[in-house]
Amino acid sequence: MKIVVELPDGPLEIDDDRWRDLRGDADDDSPLPRLCYAAAHVVMDAAYTGIDHSSDRPGSAAEIAAHLDWDATMAIRQRIGGTGMGIAEAMDTAQRFDLGWNAARELIERTGRLGLPGGFCAGASTDHLQAAETTTRLVDGVVEQIDVIRKAGGVAVVLPMPRLCQLGLGEDEFVEVYADIARAAGDGPLIV
Repeated sequence: MKIVVELPDGPLEIDDDRWRDLRGDADDDSPLPRLCYAAAHVVMDAAYTGIDHSSDRPGSAAEIAAHLDWDATMAIRQRIGGTGMGIAEAMDTAQRFDLGWNAARELIERTGRLGLPGGFCAGASTDHLQAAETTTRLVDGVVEQIDVIRKAGGVAVVLPMPRLCQLGLGEDEFVEVYADIARAAGDGPLIV
């Protein structure tokens, strides 16, 4: 697949055909020897260039979500999934927090509906909470997102939680919070 992206400094050409040589005589039906996840970015529609934004100010989560090109975003995931790799969804914390939980949830659900052979994992956090002054609320918040990810068919990955530092917790308390998340999440795979 060849894509040309117009940037202010000139066009950028992305061509993944060069990776075909690395596959050699690999049989497309053969499973990969290990489960590998690839992080895939979202694709913005052309109208996004018309809003005032920069890398320091990408826009609000609502503006970003309104300019997602869902078809192109899902096509990238299908392309990567066609290599046998799974997708690591909503994992880049900088991108994730700019995107917002509502769009991240939709991204997770849409990726789940693709039924990729390598499946997907996705980040679970507390970015949907306005405030969380207690560890109980933080645990419940992460478990809410774990449930969404699992319902979509993915494996949840617990993202770092800076709010634990803001609460002034020590090492043992950090461990206890993550243990509480694992207990509350119940059965099923969970990456911590």
